[in-house]
Amino acid sequence: MEDILTNWWTLASAGLLLPFLIAFFRPSTKFMNDGESTQPFHIYNHPEKKIFDKLVCWLFPFILPLEKLVKYSPAADDNNKERTNALDSIRSKLQDVERDQFKSTCKEWKDWIRSQGEQDDLILGRVVVPRNHSILESMGLVPPTELELKPPLDKSAEVSIELICPRSAIKSGVEFEEAEDEYHSFQQCQLENIVFAESTQLLLWFHGGGMVMGFAKDGALSFGNATKLSQLGTKGAPISIAVLSVAYRLAPENPFPAAIIDGLSACDFLIKQFPLLPLHVAGISAGGNLAAVIGFEFYRSFPGKIKSIMVDAPMVQPRTAELKSYYLQSKSSGVCPVGFLHWAWAAYLQVGEETINYRSRNGLQDALDQSKWSSLDGYGEQPNGKQKGARDDSMFWRLVSPQIDLPTFNAKDAPSILICTATADPLHDEGVELVEMLRKHSCVRIHHFDFKGSHTLAAAVDPEGKAAMIDEWSKSFMESPSKLTSQ
Repeated sequence: MEDILTNWWTLASAGLLLPFLIAFFRPSTKFMNDGESTQPFHIYNHPEKKIFDKLVCWLFPFILPLEKLVKYSPAADDNNKERTNALDSIRSKLQDVERDQFKSTCKEWKDWIRSQGEQDDLILGRVVVPRNHSILESMGLVPPTELELKPPLDKSAEVSIELICPRSAIKSGVEFEEAEDEYHSFQQCQLENIVFAESTQLLLWFHGGGMVMGFAKDGALSFGNATKLSQLGTKGAPISIAVLSVAYRLAPENPFPAAIIDGLSACDFLIKQFPLLPLHVAGISAGGNLAAVIGFEFYRSFPGKIKSIMVDAPMVQPRTAELKSYYLQSKSSGVCPVGFLHWAWAAYLQVGEETINYRSRNGLQDALDQSKWSSLDGYGEQPNGKQKGARDDSMFWRLVSPQIDLPTFNAKDAPSILICTATADPLHDEGVELVEMLRKHSCVRIHHFDFKGSHTLAAAVDPEGKAAMIDEWSKSFMESPSKLTSQ
């Protein structure tokens, strides 16, 4: 009797699971009305996700339960031990995941360097630059007094940066330690003591993580792309790239504008310390926000100094209620849950309390509309929206949403701008919004790549799209250094 019941339960379970498995693994088909979806997608039948994408999105919340954070207050001065423990736990788990990715991409880059037949190696170490706490004021980006910005917890004098590059990219200034399997490390030093080879190009990189987590040794895109870019140099002359990944301060302990100050400090140092080396700025997700903000600000201040700005899956619009992609992906974005994005924005900008429903479509926006930020000229401005008022503090809101106040680009000195979006990403529409605004500002060197897939996974599941992006980006690295403007 027991065997019969066991077999019956097995058959019943299989019968219940079979429709789900068929739906999960079958090729996705679009369910649209007049070309547009009217309901949120689910993972199992999402028209823009491949099988690998679906599996990762389904498993990811079990590994990194990001939405657990929404039950806690995002306030910087909240001493809730449960929130601290939850956030620390997720950060630690993410670091474990990224450590493996980082080592894998380092090994790939090292193997390629050694395959060139030269006595070269991949080297890695931490460098530091001065943190300019008054850089906003010196650039004319003074916050309105009514904002009452919360001070950061970390008020140290230096910004840490992970530097990784071929050994041949550096002439002197580093002291090496024992070699590891993936790279040869060097001791922490001041970046000002390093002398780069004349052929080296600098890639300033900002990692993702919603402004609340993530690490400079992410390896997800920066080093992987550097490997691919290196290989696209002219025959016998690979592109020599030094990646400088900024360990910017994280919210809620260090709310806005701490990360901006760190990014501006790093970029300002590179431009002034190495004026003859080509500089590129890039980032993913929250790091895409920083790359766009910092790249545009330094185009205003030092036109011609930055060769390219690459922004992947940018998180640039906290007013999410108007963005359809947030609604459509609200039930299917396991890698980047909508509730987590709302909480991360609240932590970064310090709005809202535990009473906010971060899973609600309007929860964050209602809190923003009732916050100190709503008083800023330019807040809430849309691509086809209102004119700016008499006040000029919209320039400060552009440090949050760069698309609301873009520089005027000159065809002679404008950087090549690459914007990557993912069709199954809640952040898709704000990336498209940024592209549209750049085109309205006559940015002639704007390139949009719309990958198929989920947040941060799209480049992996859409290799043709990624190859096209890398090919276009490489053109900026292969331009003559003589085109750099001296100022």
